[in-house]
This record gives sequence, C-alpha cells and structure tokens, in this order.
Amino acid sequence: MKITKALGMLGVAGMLLGGVRNVSAVITWDLQLEFSGATTPSGPINVTLSQSGDDVILTVDAAGLSGDEYIKALYFNYDPNANGIVDSGFSATSGTVNAPTVGLGDNAYKADGDGWFDIEILFDNGVGGRFDADEAITLTFEDTTEANFLFFSDGGGNSPDGLYVAAHVGGIGPTGDDSGWVTVPETSTYVAAALLLIPILVQLRRWRRANA
Repeated sequence: MKITKALGMLGVAGMLLGGVRNVSAVITWDLQLEFSGATTPSGPINVTLSQSGDDVILTVDAAGLSGDEYIKALYFNYDPNANGIVDSGFSATSGTVNAPTVGLGDNAYKADGDGWFDIEILFDNGVGGRFDADEAITLTFEDTTEANFLFFSDGGGNSPDGLYVAAHVGGIGPTGDDSGWVTVPETSTYVAAALLLIPILVQLRRWRRANA
C-alpha cells in the first residue's frame, strides 16, 4: 500500500479532545468505475466505513446492481503499522448472503490479477448464498479506526496505482457470463469531513487506553 497525504494530519488535533468521549465519522464510496478493461456492471456498489466506538463497521449495498449481477470479492488497504484486525459480527441485512472469508496481509491480494491490496473479502459464488443484486451486508472490524483503511493500493498491469478500494462483480451482461472490476475515482464528499476527524479519533483511542 501507499500512505495517503491525509494521514499526515495525525496528531494535529489531539489537544481538542477535552471531555469528548464519542466521536464518529462516515466514509462512503460508490464503486462504478471499471478499471480492468472488462465489462461495467449496471450500477454502483455502495461501500461505507463508519466508526462505532473502538470498532469500524463496513456496510456494503448492492442495490445498484441488477439482474444476475453479484459481488464476488472486495479489496481494501490497511495501515502496515497498525495492529492486525479481527472481523466479527457479519450480518446479511438484506437477502441471504453467506459469511465471507476475510484475509489480511501486506500487499498480499491482487485485484484483476495485477494491483496489490492488503485486505481481501471473498464471497460465496454459489446461487443461494452469493452476494446478489439488491442485497446488503455489514461486517465489523474490531479495535481499529477508519484511518487505518485510508491507504492506496500499489498498481500493476490493468490495475491503476492509488486505489482505496476495489470490487469484483460477476454475472454481468445478457447471459451473465461477463465480469468486471470496479472502483471509485475519488472519495466521496463525506471523506473530507472524516479526514478532519481522523486525528481526533486516533488521539481519543490512545487516551482511552492510557486511562483504562
């Protein structure tokens, strides 16, 4: 992964904590830019990271997909200096999505067989348990912050350099035989507000541990 410029803000607002005990932010991405040269799905995938206490809640909504389209996998980046993450609390909030397999490793996973990411979330590809259009899920990552996910991928081949997130979508096209790799060209408007809160979140986490 590559470190984002935004993470250089860490520590700037630590003195603003005072008596604040609960701070939250939301980062939202709409994945709709096909970057591999394959087939573009019918609509975007909405991905949200939200802070909940010491945990981060990942919400993924496939309402933008249609027909036989389904999410095969998701890819994220992670701070190499942070503690390893534990995933828990999976829930299919809409539909019947089977629990995914989550892997974490420094530049261990390829999107489109080229670009390098640190987190891979693999969903079931079987009918009846896969992540289909109009379904939604949540997944909890324990004892971490959104700041740890705001890192860029290392590109290669068809995968461009500097992606926050990517998704592999199957079942595209009239016969459902096509697939594509989608991302977002830039973070949403919500990320700007979230980045302003990152230093506070980090300092709050440290303060809680020091006073536990």
